[in-house]
Amino acid sequence: MAEGQKAGAPDIDIEIPLGKYHGMKLEVKTESGTVQANQKEKIEALNKLGYLSVVGKGFDACWDLITRYFALPLFDNITSICYRE
Repeated sequence: MAEGQKAGAPDIDIEIPLGKYHGMKLEVKTESGTVQANQKEKIEALNKLGYLSVVGKGFDACWDLITRYFALPLFDNITSICYRE
């Protein structure tokens, strides 16, 4: 909040359309962290709008998601990423 973010907003925001996504929104958590209800609602809403909005638990998971996102082709409205929370 002190950084000017709104409650529930994802921590990392990549505004580059790739694959079938308009951009990527990443909520960063520790490996034992939990997602709050308002964060879940925001993630679901962003996914419905065409973003890849996901939760990454731990550095390795976050790095993997970001790397896989940037490996997608330019916006083709087809190619997607398979991921698990």
